[in-house]
Amino acid sequence: MRPTLVSIDLTARAGGGRFVVGDRVRISGSGLYAGEMAVVEALVGSAIPSVLVRTDAGRTRRVRTIDVQRVAEDERPG
Repeated sequence: MRPTLVSIDLTARAGGGRFVVGDRVRISGSGLYAGEMAVVEALVGSAIPSVLVRTDAGRTRRVRTIDVQRVAEDERPG
């Protein structure tokens, strides 16, 4: 594969509809803030569903829903 060739993840459209505002999530994937814990602040509807999250460090980021995982109850602080 050529290094300038773009690859599109067609499964990203399947990630929507599972989150609500206030959910605790972990950002997965290999992008910015990968592995950080965050709170869903808004749902963004588009061709590729995404959420606006605020990380525990206070940074905001728009993330595809396929790249976030809901955190289990026993992993939540407090």
